[in-house]
Amino acid sequence: MTSKRMWIAVVIALLIGALGGALLRRTEPWRKPARPVSSETTPQRIIPMAPNIVETVFALGAGDRVAGVSSYTIYPPEATEKPEVGALFDPNLERIVALDPDLIIIQQKHEQVEALCEERGIEVLIVEMVSIRGIIQGIRDIGARIGAEAEAEALAAEILAGLDRIEKRVEGFPRRKVFFCLGRTPGSLKGLFTVGGPSFLSELLGTAGGQNIFADVTSDFPEISVESLNARAPDVIMETYPSQELSVQRREQLTADWQALPDLPAVRDGRIHFLTEDYLLLPGPRVVQIAGKFADVLHPETADGR
Repeated sequence: MTSKRMWIAVVIALLIGALGGALLRRTEPWRKPARPVSSETTPQRIIPMAPNIVETVFALGAGDRVAGVSSYTIYPPEATEKPEVGALFDPNLERIVALDPDLIIIQQKHEQVEALCEERGIEVLIVEMVSIRGIIQGIRDIGARIGAEAEAEALAAEILAGLDRIEKRVEGFPRRKVFFCLGRTPGSLKGLFTVGGPSFLSELLGTAGGQNIFADVTSDFPEISVESLNARAPDVIMETYPSQELSVQRREQLTADWQALPDLPAVRDGRIHFLTEDYLLLPGPRVVQIAGKFADVLHPETADGR
């Protein structure tokens, strides 16, 4: 496995603020684009500055107009052939300028790129795709700006219908209490990060028939203590390793780490799951797949009802 893929989980987490409590606090409100968005011309050279935005632009049928993509872009495959322009913490401003974009789309805030756009007169569109509602609105906003309104409405409708199907699929089944582990210190249960109530991942757990045990936490991706985890007694533990290939031995080691908490219902009953799908942390067009994966884990007895 390449070093790029080894670090995808970490970088994607940073891109959506996952470690936000420690590294990327959302202390400022969402801001409007640096200049008014004009509908007079359809942008022909687009740079999406986050993997979920890349997926969205391609899903709307505008992949041929993408001039460059965020680093760590992994889907769709044809997007990985585009020039990379860095990411949240390391944008390659010289390459961005060389690619001569007429529209850059950013997630929430990206001060260096916004400043560049202001200086160079490049149009910037800001989306806030961090909740289900925000994802749908982001798809519509992007579609409206790039001339793909019909495609955006169709994609939004498809996502909402897919989530509704999953919700109905698990209707009437027990809502299992879930600890969703975004990351921890290797070989221990220190440095536990999870998802709070505002996160789209918390919403998707609910859609899939689960109950995020930290849904009452108001930050998106908080660090939590072992003591608080014990007190909330999850029925299921989901631990994420997007795009990583976990050997049987590695899974056994990860499972063994949790034996330090033998009284947790999830540990006692052997309900510890390691999820490796590449789309797991991306707030974009594949959220239905995320919810479906969660439903498979929480209620495998409903799998035939897909």
